[in-house]
Amino acid sequence: MSSLDTFDVVIPAYNSREQVSNAVSSAFAAGADRVIVVDDGSTDDTAEVARRAGAEVVSQKNAGAAAARRSGLQSVAADHVIMLDADDQLVPEGVATSRESLADDPELSAVGGSAIGVFADGREAPVVANDRTPSLQSLLSQGFAPVPPACIVWRTDLLKRALFEAEPEPLLPRYAEDYEMMVRAAMQGPLRFHTDPAAIYSLEGGKSMQDPRRSIRSVAHTRQYYSQHIGISVPRWSQRQVEARAALRLYKNATAWPQRIRYLSKAFANDPRSMASLGLKRLSRKFR
Repeated sequence: MSSLDTFDVVIPAYNSREQVSNAVSSAFAAGADRVIVVDDGSTDDTAEVARRAGAEVVSQKNAGAAAARRSGLQSVAADHVIMLDADDQLVPEGVATSRESLADDPELSAVGGSAIGVFADGREAPVVANDRTPSLQSLLSQGFAPVPPACIVWRTDLLKRALFEAEPEPLLPRYAEDYEMMVRAAMQGPLRFHTDPAAIYSLEGGKSMQDPRRSIRSVAHTRQYYSQHIGISVPRWSQRQVEARAALRLYKNATAWPQRIRYLSKAFANDPRSMASLGLKRLSRKFR
């Protein structure tokens, strides 16, 4: 990796005073040149805590994570950038692997590692991309981002082009905004993933777990919007398929077996064919 390859970290934060300091510290520990915290209209002292931790702070009215990431990205001048949520942390070794791969192949728009998923009770579960080189078509067909955004190092110029210049106009959804970001980045260049842990990821703190149905509906709209733009056909999800995917998301993140069995049963009842094709036996072994 060239000594000229710099990287910044952007952290959207809303009422995150308890978590943001650890996120900022982990970014600097991973080698970040700058850490930019976008205070998304917090009503607590998130901004001051972030400044004390060494971050630069950009303040805005509450507009959601997608808008906060865009705002922070506009301040980035480094070669590479990571979008880190305030309740997550970076793992230096995995970040270094991603940066080296990105520096070695100028055609790539992003490289990501795996995540160490952490439940509220402290239980851990790996989050690993099943497809190491997903295509734009596979992202739209499958309807999910391979790993959380914190795991990914983006090439700054291509990400800026993807979010600010490329057609069509971005949707900027309140839910599943990381999925749209990945789709738009894949339109600019290939993505690559490896298995080294690059982030510690909170499995229960995000909007996708607080309201999985709304998150899945957002993904459904996003995949139709972009598939129509690039001229490929992906099947629309029915309401039952949305319910099944929402139940599957709850299943993967539940801690108690009675809950997991209930969610798994609901997923199968709503869409048995799709759930079988998603490999629930493998998922069950992975999260046991």
